[in-house]
Amino acid sequence: MSFIFYDIIFLILFVIGVAAFLYKHRKNVEVESKIIFLYKTRMGLDTIDRIGKKYPRFLNFMSYLIIATGYVMMTFSFLFLIYFVYFMIKSPVVSRVIPIMPLVPYVTSVYPNLPPFYFTYWIIVIAIIAVGHEFSHGIFARLNKVRLKSTGFGFIGPLLAAFVEVDEKQMAQKPLKAQLSVLAAGSFANLTMALVFLILMNGFFVGAYHANGLIFQGAYQPNFGSTFSTYALDVVNVSSIYAMNGAPVNNFYSDYQRLKNENITQFEFMAKNKSYFGDKNLLGLAPDNSSQIVLYDDSPLYRANVSAGLIQEIDSKDKEYKIRDLNDLKNAFKEFSPGEEMTIRSTSGNYTLTLGEDPANSSEPYLGMAFIRPNTGAFSGFMSFFVMKETFVFYEPKSSGIGGDLIVFIYDLLYWIVLINFSVMVVNMLPFAIFDGGRFFYLSVLGISSRKTANRMFRLVNWLMLAFLAGIMGIWAVRTFF
Repeated sequence: MSFIFYDIIFLILFVIGVAAFLYKHRKNVEVESKIIFLYKTRMGLDTIDRIGKKYPRFLNFMSYLIIATGYVMMTFSFLFLIYFVYFMIKSPVVSRVIPIMPLVPYVTSVYPNLPPFYFTYWIIVIAIIAVGHEFSHGIFARLNKVRLKSTGFGFIGPLLAAFVEVDEKQMAQKPLKAQLSVLAAGSFANLTMALVFLILMNGFFVGAYHANGLIFQGAYQPNFGSTFSTYALDVVNVSSIYAMNGAPVNNFYSDYQRLKNENITQFEFMAKNKSYFGDKNLLGLAPDNSSQIVLYDDSPLYRANVSAGLIQEIDSKDKEYKIRDLNDLKNAFKEFSPGEEMTIRSTSGNYTLTLGEDPANSSEPYLGMAFIRPNTGAFSGFMSFFVMKETFVFYEPKSSGIGGDLIVFIYDLLYWIVLINFSVMVVNMLPFAIFDGGRFFYLSVLGISSRKTANRMFRLVNWLMLAFLAGIMGIWAVRTFF
């Protein structure tokens, strides 16, 4: 039975449990805006106070590191927002998710191969993130002798968040360094937790998974995302194409449109004295009337019509090689020569083909498989660098059955903890009024200028943030519905 079934049951039980808890402790519950329920308690205050008093020298040293890191995080967050708007304009992929979710990161267009996100994950992840974030605020508040009024949880329907309520009047009277360290402490905790859980995730991955095949996706599909494997591709000048499906080309785009209207879906082109192939998906990559188009090369892999699947073995009459990842394929391929027959054993079937000559070196064999990793920017690069899973490799748990399902559950949970910690850090340090980064920015400007200048800069940056937000929503709406 799918885990979604149990996830829905847990969601229902959680909502019932929260409602019962709030009713039982209604004397300690405050309602804001009629939908936000704040359960206030003093739980954890003694622990926060004890840590703040026990390690003052270490925490004072950390204050400087946290403030310095705060400026780095705020700068990164602002640049990331600018890049994000640019990427939305330039990316050929449009997410189906509305891009306003501070805690669930909108990265499906930047890094599309995300694991499922269950409600169970949400509760565990937010509990870890919120408690660490808010306790860090509280510890540095107590270090600087700012009174803590309460701790607690906020509920909006089934969603929850933790909070530590500080005495804002005392906070406003503290020196600049104290206020900045308290404000940046939460995001610093998120950054720290992201790095710690990243190490745990990769360690768990090494011990619990093994590679078991090379992912081949066959013909190009628009939903492959930012990375995909396919038949070898080539960029061809439209002016060099002199035949299409055996007929002379007079005007490429008008001839192509005529054949497409006749429900012809596969096309063979002649250019540069060789054959190229294409289909509607591939030809749709190029804008109308483009001077260049992307086509499949005339390769052994394409001629053999190798379908999408996991390539797990290649062999000839006297050679047999197990293929678990891309390195296995590269090493095995060195043992073959042009003109030699090869059998590819895949989950989609067995395919026998004759290797060609590499266009760049006629003494080397040519199969015709492409692995595409477009430059999708900082976030994709960050994830690709730090996550040990290789893009085109199929990994499976070392255990099967329930044990295997548990391995997948734990790995995906660790992945989301890393990803959302990083997301919360980025969003929270944006110089916007509703986030810690907004107050951090205001105090920083106030520290080097007058209150009038600080207020003016604060308003300016907030309007800029709103403009970015409106731009993101506008771009998403236009590209989704028009």
